[in-house]
Formats: sequence, structure tokens, C-alpha cells
Amino acid sequence: MKLLFQTFIFAVFLLSETFAQVQWAEKVVAVSSEKKGKGKQYKAEQVLGKPNVLPSFGSSPCAWSPEVADNDKKEEFIHVSFAKPVAIRQVLVAENFNAGSISEIYAYDTQGKANLIYKNPAIRSEGKGRLFSLPISQTPYQVASVKVVLRTDLVKGENQIDAIGISETDEAVVIRPNLVKNPTKYHPEMLGSEVNSPYSEANPVLRPNGKGMYFTRADHPENIKDTIDSKVLFKQDIWYSDIDEKGNFTKAISVGSPLNTRQHNASFTIADDESFMLLNNRYLPSGILEKGLSITYKTADGKWGKPVPVDIEGFVSKSEFSEFWLSKDGKVLIMSIEDDNSLGGNDLYVSFREGENQFGKPINMGNVINSVGDEATPWLDEDGKTLYFSSNGFSGYGSFDIFVSKRLDDTWTNWSEPENLGAAINSPGMDLYFSKQGNFGYFSSKGDIYKVRLVEPVLVINGKTLNIKNREPVRANILIQEKDTPTQPTIESENGIFTLKLQLGKKYRITAEAKGFFPKEDEIDATQIADYLEQDKEILMTPLEKNQVIRLNFIYFARAESMLLPESYSELDKIAKMMQENPNVKIRLEGHTEIYGNKKALKKLSKKRVISVKNYLVSKGVSKKRIDYKAFGAERPLSREDTEAARQLNRRVEIRVI
Repeated sequence: MKLLFQTFIFAVFLLSETFAQVQWAEKVVAVSSEKKGKGKQYKAEQVLGKPNVLPSFGSSPCAWSPEVADNDKKEEFIHVSFAKPVAIRQVLVAENFNAGSISEIYAYDTQGKANLIYKNPAIRSEGKGRLFSLPISQTPYQVASVKVVLRTDLVKGENQIDAIGISETDEAVVIRPNLVKNPTKYHPEMLGSEVNSPYSEANPVLRPNGKGMYFTRADHPENIKDTIDSKVLFKQDIWYSDIDEKGNFTKAISVGSPLNTRQHNASFTIADDESFMLLNNRYLPSGILEKGLSITYKTADGKWGKPVPVDIEGFVSKSEFSEFWLSKDGKVLIMSIEDDNSLGGNDLYVSFREGENQFGKPINMGNVINSVGDEATPWLDEDGKTLYFSSNGFSGYGSFDIFVSKRLDDTWTNWSEPENLGAAINSPGMDLYFSKQGNFGYFSSKGDIYKVRLVEPVLVINGKTLNIKNREPVRANILIQEKDTPTQPTIESENGIFTLKLQLGKKYRITAEAKGFFPKEDEIDATQIADYLEQDKEILMTPLEKNQVIRLNFIYFARAESMLLPESYSELDKIAKMMQENPNVKIRLEGHTEIYGNKKALKKLSKKRVISVKNYLVSKGVSKKRIDYKAFGAERPLSREDTEAARQLNRRVEIRVI
């Protein structure tokens, strides 16, 4: 029985995208003991809700941990209840650290009666962590609460539980973080030896103009040395690398004094005009650094000046580490610090500018974006709403993962649920200091700095389909055709709005079709676009009403002849389709030419050409009785300029509803 059960647990991680509906614990009924930590760290309430640690394994303050490890004096237990009592077929216990100590599991009915549903006959270590899944026959009673009993003396070290859940099915459950959309599209690349070295690099800060990057390098022999107890130390200094026009980094150099000192040094936000840069710690006149923030200004010779302390009202940081980031407008300061209001370790706080180099009292940014773990290395995007940060307090892949959250109002304490950037960026280790420059992100992992493209090199068309008469939105089907290929994927413009993502290096023809309107074709040229680009586009659609006229934009004839070229067929096929779908519509084809040449010959040519168009439409099933034609030759020019562009404008076939 034990062997079969172990096999099932192993399969949980290999099974497909089958997800059971899991109800996670809502309330702690009782607990045997709790380990002491900062604030609510390690408390029983950490098992409530969905997992905070899994799919990662390891010790975490965001899980419940009994007060004493290897306790041979008593059994430890935790008893939790659920919002909605149900008959169950599965119990889930997320064991994030030193798994295997579960000895018994009890299910309690709505009357409080305990039912033993699992007894472990051979308690032993089951590895660093696991999602313990207990499938059972459906209970004949509704389960209101579950009690999990541990024998911590039989599995050495702290035994931690991340979450407890129940399910009405025995389907496999896979724990995944709350991920951003399409996290698999990221492909990080480690920067070259111009930046990364055998030493430790972190904290990339890009110049706003994209022409250089500041970062920190620790333990390098060119850092300013310090001597402690006769031992020479090279702590953390600020370094700099230029970026050329092709995006290549030059060999990095230390920025030297006055920014670098014998203590740890780091930089943060750079002003848009590069007039100032923020620095970690307060640079005191004595040369000593203390916890806080400083600012350095550019001098007349283009160098960084002596750092000046920034005053933050009531600033306290109990942690060894703190990081800062300033909003684009310079009015809002985000910081990672630990004070008396922190939920556990470092939390994210916000402070508002009150004067030159002065900010108000830091305000905790709330328990959606903060956990009882540590939140660190904030980076605020240019929109002032999108915040990237690292944390070890949310479900993830390693000891610190990178997350993103959106500010929902102007209080700065109301945020969307943090989204994990995914396993392509987040490793089993520490991933920190995310920042952006253009279409790329930069971050630190495993002592090196990485670069990742955040958006595909595509052309994004933000389009609208509108009635040409009144500019009201038109719900239409949008056909996308790569030029000279038959493939035509179709999307719908909901409420007259659509978005296309087109690969670069190609030409496209897009067609908008809507009931009661002429189809409208247009070309998009993405051959000369080198990187991600967004364009707005309006497609003005002409209604099928008497005397409404449209120009056929993609009708081509052999030079000075009436023979249709194959490039014309796509647009004419759509006109034929429109005629078949609207059997009461009758049209007149009107032919026009340029104004230079023999007028009689031009008129004769325009007649032959509209007859060719008519014959093509008839060949596609449109009754010839529904198609009239008229040749105007050079009589109705749109331009009288003697240019090739004007001549092309005048050569045209138009359709008029009659």
C-alpha cells in the first residue's frame, strides 16, 4: 500500500494539465505549537489559502513550522477548517521542507466528529519537499475540517507545511505560481565578459538614453579596499559599461570616488535628463555610510558630484539590506525596508516627496504585494503603475523570484495579485534587481547579469473598423494574408476594435469584411521594421448604399492592356463574395485612366479594363445582369499633376452601388 501511494505522489508531478478543484484551508482551528519569527512568520495561519512556497521546496517563514524540531516529547499537529463543507475524495498537504513526517490525517464532519482517513505505517524522510496527495473513497459525510498530525522526531530537521487542501475529485493536482501571460516566451541571455566576471555582479541600472549601464560588482580586487581585523576586503562597488549603437557592452570600469567608498555601494534611479542618480545609504561628511538614501548630481564637467543625504521622515530599517526606486516624475519613492509595521522581513513601502531631497514617512504598501517573507529590489516602470520586485514570500521556483504587480488606485496600497515572471527567468536560486530599458529587461541571477527580450520583435497593429460616413464602429471579420500566399487567418473586430501581431520582414494584405459593407483591403509593409513597433490603423468601410463608391486598390493590368494580372484576384474574389452574400445589390464598374495620351485610346482602354473586371466577377458566379459598367478614360482625374504618383492615382477602377 505504501509503495502504491508513493507512486501516485510521484505521478502528480508528471501528469498532464489536469487540475482538480481544490479548496484550501480558510481558518486555523487548533495548533500544537509555532516557531517564533518576525511578526507572523512560521505561524499556523501560514497554511491558510493556496501555497506560498510550492512548487519550490525549502525552509520558508511563509509556512507553518512547529516550535521545536525533532520533538520526541509530543506529536505536533495542525487543525484547519474550510469555508464550504463537502464530501471529499482527496486531501492535499504541501510539505515544503523535510517532507515525510505526517503520521495521521483526520477528517471532521460538520458535527465535529473525527474520522481517521490516513495512518502512515512507515514514517520516514520523503525528501526536501513534496505535494502529499491522499486519494480516498468519497466520504459519506461532508468534511468541514482536517487535522494533520506530525512525528517530527522521525524526520530530522524542521518539518514545515505550506498549505492544506481538500478536493471533491481524485484528479491530479499540479501547483504552479500565479504566472504572467506567456512566460515561456522569455529567453534570457547572460551578458558577456565585458560586464560579468568571475566575481559577483548585480543591480543593473540602465541610463535613460540606453547608452550605458551602472551595476554593482563585489569582491573585485579593483574595488576600494577595506581592512578589518588585519584582513583586506574588497566590498561592493559601483561599475559602469557603455552600450554602443548595436547594443554591445564595452569593458566595464569602476566609477571610483566619490560614489565608491570602503563600504558597500550601489546605485538606483537615474533622472531622465541624467542630472542626478540615487545611491544606497547616507553618505556622511565623516566618510562613513549609514542606512538610508543619498543623491549625487552631475557637475559641470559631466562627472558625478559628492553624494548628499536624502531625508526620509521617521526612516527606520532593521534589515541589513534596503533598496529604493524613484518614480519617473520624481514624486514617489518606493523602498524595501523592515520596520515595526512590516509583516515579517523586508516589505515594500512608499514615500512622497515633500521638498528638495526630502520625503515623507514611509507607508507600508499592503498585504497583497507584501508577505511575511522578504520583498526586495523594487523597480517602477515609466507608467508609474507597473512594479517589478523580488520576493521569497509567494509561490515560486527559487529562494527569490521576480514578480510584477499593477497599482489599482492612487492610494499606493491597492495592488493586483503579484504575477511570477516564470521559470525561464526565475531560477532555483536568487533572482533580483529586475529593470527595463526599451523592449528589454535586465536582472541578476547566480552572481551574473542577464538580458531578456520582453516583447517579441513584431509589428503590433492596433486597429479600428469604422463606418466611413459617420465613423461609428463596425463589427467586421479581419482576414490577414501574407503577400503572395493563400493563407488567411481570420480574427473579429469586437466593437470595431482589433489587434494584429505580424512578423517582421514580410508584407501583408489585410481585408475587413462586414455585412452591409464593401470589403476593404489594405497593405501593411513590415519589411523595413527592425524591432517591436506598435501602429494605429483605421479601416474606413463604405456601406452598401445607393451611389456609394469605393476604389479597388489592388487591381493590376498588363501595361497598356486590359488583361488582369493574378495580383488582382484576391480583391476581386472578395467583391464576388460580397455580391453573392447581398443578392439585391447591383453595381456599376467605372474605369479611369491617366490624363496624358490619346483621349480616345485612353477611353477605349478603360472600357476594355472594366469589361475584364466584369467578366472575372461573372466567372465567380455573379450574374452579369447585376453588373453595369462605364468607361470615363481621362475625363475624371483625381489629380492634374505631372508626376508618377498622380498618374497612379488617376489609373483606377471604382465600384458604384446603383
